[in-house]
Amino acid sequence: MLYNNVGSTFDKSKVREAIERIMDSTSVTLQEIDGKYQFMTNAILSIREERNKIIPRDAEKADVLQEQLKDMLSPAPSVNVYSSKTITAGVELTERNRPYNIHPTTSGLKLNIRFVDGSAFDETHQQLLTESTRQENNRTLYWLCTLAKDKETILQEIVRSQNIKNRHQNETNKEIQAYLRAQTDFADEKKRELNKILREAQANSEVIFRGSPQQVNGETYKTVALKTIAEKVFEKYPLASSNMKGDCVNKLASYGDLTTIPDALNPFKIIKKTDGTIDVSHPAISEIKDYIATLNEVTGSEIMNRFERDPYGWSKDTIRYIVALMLKANIIQIRVAGKNVTVFGDTAVEAMATNNSFNKISVLLNTEGALTTTELLKAAQSMTGLFNSSRVAPVKDQIAKEAYKKIKLYLQKFNRLLPDFEVLKLDGESIVRQAINYAQRIIDSEGGEAAFLLGKDVDCQKAFKYVMDIIKCNEQASLINHLKHINHLANESHTLPEVEQLADYIKHVNDVRQLYHEYIANPDLHLIVSNITDLRNQFDAYLNQACIEFQTQTEKLLDESRTTMKSMPEYAKLDDKQRTQIDTQLDGLSIECTHPSISNLREMINKFVTYYLPSGSIKTIENRIRQYAADNAPAVKVIPTPPTSPQKGATQEDDATKPNKVEEPTYQPKRLQVKRKITTRTELQQVIDQLTSLLGEISDNSPVEFNFNED
Repeated sequence: MLYNNVGSTFDKSKVREAIERIMDSTSVTLQEIDGKYQFMTNAILSIREERNKIIPRDAEKADVLQEQLKDMLSPAPSVNVYSSKTITAGVELTERNRPYNIHPTTSGLKLNIRFVDGSAFDETHQQLLTESTRQENNRTLYWLCTLAKDKETILQEIVRSQNIKNRHQNETNKEIQAYLRAQTDFADEKKRELNKILREAQANSEVIFRGSPQQVNGETYKTVALKTIAEKVFEKYPLASSNMKGDCVNKLASYGDLTTIPDALNPFKIIKKTDGTIDVSHPAISEIKDYIATLNEVTGSEIMNRFERDPYGWSKDTIRYIVALMLKANIIQIRVAGKNVTVFGDTAVEAMATNNSFNKISVLLNTEGALTTTELLKAAQSMTGLFNSSRVAPVKDQIAKEAYKKIKLYLQKFNRLLPDFEVLKLDGESIVRQAINYAQRIIDSEGGEAAFLLGKDVDCQKAFKYVMDIIKCNEQASLINHLKHINHLANESHTLPEVEQLADYIKHVNDVRQLYHEYIANPDLHLIVSNITDLRNQFDAYLNQACIEFQTQTEKLLDESRTTMKSMPEYAKLDDKQRTQIDTQLDGLSIECTHPSISNLREMINKFVTYYLPSGSIKTIENRIRQYAADNAPAVKVIPTPPTSPQKGATQEDDATKPNKVEEPTYQPKRLQVKRKITTRTELQQVIDQLTSLLGEISDNSPVEFNFNED
């Protein structure tokens, strides 16, 4: 068969057939190993017999088929639709009525492949025409490929070769190892043969979608059929076909005037640049609005899942952009961390800035109803009139943005005003509280309620006007300071000690208090600020007069007290040092009016009262004068006494007429006035010296009598 004569040629195909017949013989061990044919020993016969007894299971054959198909369709088939979106289809193999996943689906579109023999084509074709019309299969493209050659035998051979190799992969016999390598090569060869058969089947095939068949080949199934079907599955993608950038929401928020927004941020022409309004009837907005309406409230992640899939296929950034426009147009409101947000402000922008944060929000329709143009205009005018804002466009989010900025500033002033109204018990306190509540609502909603409150709520407008009038009046005329001053003086005056010198002043205080209560009962304080200013000035004048008069009257009383004390007999008994000390203390008794204030008046009164208390300064100085005088008296003093006759009733004349009469001694005592309390050596020595001097004179008729001073 090779070279049976010189110069002859041989038929390779006949040689190959002969070799294969020899190899198939159970009694011959010819094998192709590493590209060469060689006869194996009988050690191989048992393994080859074992191989031939292997019965391939359906799952094993399906695994081989899956592997081949995955290799043929890698990467997963994808097509570009509407010039801007790439759709990647999932791939599924159905073999013996059992599905096997080749590539998972991410877009919702699935390609189901079936390889059938020619004899089974009609039956399978009819089955798929019916199956493709079911609702659950309306995103599945069936690809029916007819095999020109049976694949079953090839699959069985591949499975047997793989199994026998796996069973004896740990063999150490070199011949067996060579045989196993030959089985691997054989399996690879069969896989190439299988791949060729499958590709030939795809080259003459048919796709079926929703009951409609179409002839395709290995290329047109994707470029024609898959593309057409993808456009049908994602039929609503053109409503929002541009892929927005990740920072689209932040950039949208940076444009206060939508008439200046660039085309890159308005690819779907939802924003009308002529007037800066948003087309709420745009189909993309309507689709999301209808979805929210069916569920009442949805999360951001639910919106993403719904509109990222067919029939939309919009990008996540595009979905966030459209929802942001809906919030800006007052179609929806969102809930962020339990807080309702109705305007496209800082909270909303932060919550919608990224896909992760967007997934956490809740979205529901705004059922409050849109404001009329007149009401929006009124709200814009109120912002200018009440808060001196620059010109604001009559658009809700513009009003919200300006109101949030202004109210956030003025709310601090509102809050500082309330404690004064409470303490002073001003009649407008309830209006101030009302204004604070309205302001807090605007702050909490990031300005979302500003358009409604300033455009429709008359009470809100009145409350804001009242508080702003009070603030303006207070800044220009110190209204609150005047009221606090009057109230302070009145309260302090009624706690002053009662002294007759203040009788006129207290009468004036009562008159002022009565008029003050009349004023604070009027809520429109800003309209009578001139009267309040006059009342304060009058009160200050009364206080000034009271301070001067009190000082004058009390100084007069103190002068009288000084004169009285210097006229005391004891004052004359003081030595120079003591007199100087007493004079200094008397001169220190003074009432000074340093400045005409309630505190100075209280200080003068307290000082005056302490002077004249029973234990006050006046009485203390008097007692000190007496004490000094007593201290200055000698420790002992002789009190002169007239001589006394011992015979009672006898006269001097009688004594003279009696001749030779012996005179009896007279009774003449020595009377000493002695201090009861001796405190110094000098005083004690005085007493000793005096008593010593009487030692020679003391007798029965001349006794010593003591008189002790009380001091």
